[in-house]
Order: sequence, then C-alpha cells, then structure tokens
Amino acid sequence: HWRAALDPQRQGFKGQWKQIDESGAQPSSERQWTLNLTGAGNLVQGTISRPSLGIEAVPIDHLRMQGDDLVFTFRQSPGGEIFEIRGTLVGAQLQVDLYGTEDYYGSLMFERAG
Repeated sequence: HWRAALDPQRQGFKGQWKQIDESGAQPSSERQWTLNLTGAGNLVQGTISRPSLGIEAVPIDHLRMQGDDLVFTFRQSPGGEIFEIRGTLVGAQLQVDLYGTEDYYGSLMFERAG
C-alpha cells in the first residue's frame, strides 16, 4: 500500500482544490471551500479552509485514499466539532459529501485549481 503512494502516477490527488457550484462557477472567496493536499514520499497531508465559517487552513486528519476514494476528518476549531469528508476523485474534479458529528451537510464539488 505505502509503495503505491510513492508512484507519481498515483498522486493525482495532490494540489489545490476549490469548490465549484452546479454551474461550474466558484463561490465568493469567503464562502468557498478550499482543500490543499500535499505529499512527500508516502506521507499525505493537507489543510481545508472556508473563511465565512472561521475555518482557516485547518489541518486535515485521518486521511485515507483507496483507489479514487478519499476520506478525511477535520475540526472546525481546536476542541470544536469534528467533520468528515468522503469523496471520489474523477479526473480534475472531486465530488464529496460533508458530515458533521450528527448531521449530513450535503454534497460539494471541487475542481483542481490552476
């Protein structure tokens, strides 16, 4: 498993991802979710942001990628609610579902930036 993470052809998840709406347009920067994923060897890490919710470059935790499926958690703030994102990578887009501790918050679409 970890050897596959070293293969550059299997690292299509890396980079910056920005939320888009149903029409493909990006929301205002304050209301937009942004996901940054980086990798070094078999270590994958990242941050998630949405300024209007006070989420500014929050580290993601418990990241797991199997095939094209990506799952990770993050806290809105230290000691705050834990959120989980479950997504599927399809080319330059990432379709995700956002879950809170008790609630489902809906689906989001991300597109690779740049």
